[in-house]
Amino acid sequence: DGVHPPLMYLETSRGCRQSCDFCSTPFTKGRYRYMDVDRIGEILQYYRSYGIRTLLLIEDNILSRLDFPGGREAVLEWFRTMHREGFLWEFANGVEIGKLESGGKLDHELIEEMFGFHGSSGCFRSYIPLERIDSSSLPYRKLKVFDIQKSILLAIARQSVPIMNLGVIVGNPEESPESLRSTEERMLELKRGIEDTGGGFAFANIFLHIPICGTNDYRRFHREKRLMFDIDSQPELFNFYTSVVRGDHFDYRELTDLRVEMARRINGEQLMQLWMDGGHYYPDGIVASSLEEGRQLAAGR
Repeated sequence: DGVHPPLMYLETSRGCRQSCDFCSTPFTKGRYRYMDVDRIGEILQYYRSYGIRTLLLIEDNILSRLDFPGGREAVLEWFRTMHREGFLWEFANGVEIGKLESGGKLDHELIEEMFGFHGSSGCFRSYIPLERIDSSSLPYRKLKVFDIQKSILLAIARQSVPIMNLGVIVGNPEESPESLRSTEERMLELKRGIEDTGGGFAFANIFLHIPICGTNDYRRFHREKRLMFDIDSQPELFNFYTSVVRGDHFDYRELTDLRVEMARRINGEQLMQLWMDGGHYYPDGIVASSLEEGRQLAAGR
């Protein structure tokens, strides 16, 4: 309620200081660099002059700033400014939530400023890239253990974010029945925990492990003869919803079907349909009723 056009994308940084094997950003966007707070403030004032209050934050890794001196303070100042100026925002490209914890302590101040939703300002929706949450060994150095990820997500949910979109990747070549079962169980645990906070609702977005050109995974899958289709002749198959991988336990057809089945079991048919119908900015009142419907669905489960 209160989120409406006009909208504008906002990108204040490029690149990422991580180097995950599945991601092309480190290879295509170069070293991490970012705008200073004064420059961001100028852009926000420019947007305000055109009546823009709703922002879609699309950078690869906002929190890579924390690796630099003064980076945390800069992020805090930026989001405090957006609250003060009455902006609403979506983390459309995700947040590396692992950086919100260090040494066993959550950065509650940063969580509150980045995710706090107050109706007239704040985060109205966020994509959270969890990547892998099964009980196998962690494949990416940026990921924290599951219990820490859960504690961060619950802290974010307590900021009353209306919609949290949780993304996980399944269907890597080593995927097994056990790892899929672990992913589903843990996603259900996260989803219920978030919704039990009484804030918004959580949607499980299940992606397939797709080899993106230029990544280490793309080269590895070629080397291991895992790819069942050629990207030059059938590029439409290389997306996050159809598998092209020959796995140790599943073929590409099974993985494609398993992704859909898992998403429906976790979300339920009604929430799946709500999500399909959502993502649009309707006249005032319709978005509010859709959110209320989502909350009721979450409460009923």
